[in-house]
Amino acid sequence: ILAFNDAVRPSYENLKQFAIGVVQALPNTIENQAPIFMCFDADIGNSVGNVLKRETRVTNEILSIDELHVQEGDFLDIGKPIIEDVVVPVVIKTLVFDTK
Repeated sequence: ILAFNDAVRPSYENLKQFAIGVVQALPNTIENQAPIFMCFDADIGNSVGNVLKRETRVTNEILSIDELHVQEGDFLDIGKPIIEDVVVPVVIKTLVFDTK
């Protein structure tokens, strides 16, 4: 899962450049047709996913979700899409270990 905080200002050109950067950063994922999972803290998930499909012609499955505030070390449990496959239930887990 790629998690982004303050990833890109939402103009079409910025989203396009961001999508191209994602593709360039994931050559093995693209080649192996593995799914691409992205989460954003801002309300841009749908826009990024759409631009990624349209401008890069990537055929991988893409899950691009937004309004999630995650930190390094957090785990995401992502459920099956509901409500016309538009809503995805997500649980963010932060594991804390006793160091004593």
